[in-house]
Amino acid sequence: MKRLLLLLLLANFAFANIGTISALRGGATIERAGATLNAKAGDAILEHDIIQTGNNAKMQIIFADRTVITLGKESRFEIQSYFFEKDNKNSTTQVKMEKGFFKTITGKIGKLSPDKFTLQTQNSTIGIRGTQILSQLDPARGIEKIACIQGSITVSDGERIANVNANQIVERTPAGNMSPVRRMSTNDRNQMNAGFAPAKKEEKQEQKTDQGSQGTPKSEKENKEEKGDAKEDSKEPSQESEGETSQEEGTTQEESTTENEPAPVEFNAAEAIN
Repeated sequence: MKRLLLLLLLANFAFANIGTISALRGGATIERAGATLNAKAGDAILEHDIIQTGNNAKMQIIFADRTVITLGKESRFEIQSYFFEKDNKNSTTQVKMEKGFFKTITGKIGKLSPDKFTLQTQNSTIGIRGTQILSQLDPARGIEKIACIQGSITVSDGERIANVNANQIVERTPAGNMSPVRRMSTNDRNQMNAGFAPAKKEEKQEQKTDQGSQGTPKSEKENKEEKGDAKEDSKEPSQESEGETSQEEGTTQEESTTENEPAPVEFNAAEAIN
């Protein structure tokens, strides 16, 4: 009897585990069953999880059907419904993006049942059909930018439906109107991709780096030695210069290595959306 219960628990866990956080830079939390958990790379993602990323954070999630979703800074993302079974056309993905920056490369569900892969925003419903999309949502300013990188998507605001093809973008203006579909510009792409940029170094560290690049401050003894007899200074100028340069470079490298900032994280397939 105990063995049967254990098997049932394992089966339920396997079913509930719909994806994994494959990479994370910065801080993020998962709201699950009334609790708030600190997220980390390798954590399982479950249906109905709500994910919140911090300032300058970036997270990549790989789902069971190999859909890749990347969240940028200050994003809030909810998995409303997810079901995947190989060759089952009832497989479905319904997610909601409340704010922030969002990229996706659809997996098997996007090919198996593209009409059942939808992204909900505060004002729009996006039908994702085996494609790559990029979006920026700023509810505070009433702005939504939704771009298609590859394939095609549909965007509906309840009044009209826009068909957006590769390298096109549609926006919702602060006035609440959906703009005409237009070609995505380099500026559009840069603005949206800015939400996925690595966290900037602290100002203090930048100052250290600048100082290091200019050379380590010299001691009083070294300054006195420099003011010594000009003849002695001119004897071996190249050796002294090389020694100082080597010491300075070593100091700068040591400061950089001991910094607490986490090592760069590779974001795999989601980085293909540039």
